[in-house]
Amino acid sequence: GPRYQADIPEMLLEGDSDEREQSKLEVKVWDPNSPLTDRQIDQFLVVARAVGTFARALDCSSSVRQPSLHMSAAAASRDITLFHAMDTLYRHSYDLSSAISVLVPLGGPVLCRDEMEEWSASEASLFEEALEKYGKDFNDIRQDFLPWKSLTSIIEYYYMWKTTDRYVQQKRLKAAEAESKLKQVYIPTYKPNPNQISTSNGKPGTVNGAVGTTFQPQNPLLGRACESCYDADRHAELSGSPLKSKSTRKPLACIIGYLGR
Repeated sequence: GPRYQADIPEMLLEGDSDEREQSKLEVKVWDPNSPLTDRQIDQFLVVARAVGTFARALDCSSSVRQPSLHMSAAAASRDITLFHAMDTLYRHSYDLSSAISVLVPLGGPVLCRDEMEEWSASEASLFEEALEKYGKDFNDIRQDFLPWKSLTSIIEYYYMWKTTDRYVQQKRLKAAEAESKLKQVYIPTYKPNPNQISTSNGKPGTVNGAVGTTFQPQNPLLGRACESCYDADRHAELSGSPLKSKSTRKPLACIIGYLGR
């Protein structure tokens, strides 16, 4: 909304100096011109991940959520562990010995966990149910399903959840359900009604739109119209055909025309 929009300052003219205090505008968290090489930084990140894996082995709640060593190592390799390691290097002026000592303080190894690891399986199920009902309306999700979670925690978990296999599986399932709702329409082959095909008056009959095709019914009375009223069923009624209708009253002109044949 408008409360969260940034105020864009006017562009400085060429030669003008920026009088703002840069330390209040941004916080520096990394120096690309550090004395360490890329190899030394990568080695320190490996040590940080190893410390995170060991910390999860000592933590009771983590051992329940990640019962295997493989899962613990994967959780320790998430971005939050790497961010903490790089921030530790910067705060200790890229002194490796000092930074490593901070990773393992007196109380035990440092354990860094993000929202994906903090949430339990039941909370994750509630979130998926709420997301199905409210979409990305995080205020309603928090109010009706997860009131003990902060709005920041829910939003952060949502964007992490979108990177998981669970999200991909649900997306494929919804696509399959949408495809199954498509209905197939069956159009049967057109079969002409013999009673509606007439070859009288010397005009050729029409079958399936083809003029000149003569249709020969099995019953010679079928397809022959009354010469007086041109009703296809009238001739069958006057001749005593089984196709005669329930009505026993026939027009006089039709009777005279039939008897005069």
